[in-house]
Amino acid sequence: MEAIASEAASGTNSAREAARRLGLPPSSVRNILRRILQLFPYKLQSCHELLPADTAQMEAFAKWAFSLN
Repeated sequence: MEAIASEAASGTNSAREAARRLGLPPSSVRNILRRILQLFPYKLQSCHELLPADTAQMEAFAKWAFSLN
């Protein structure tokens, strides 16, 4: 399990690749990552901060999008 934890800490390798290197079934590696290490298969995406000035532009886009129907 320490090997899987070190693999997970790097965040660059897939669970499938780790399973192949460790000689474990991929489902076992996924279960260890999710249930024991509390790591889940998604990546965080950064986005820009919304400012009060962005509201008018968002409203204009929403009105335009709804007018297409």
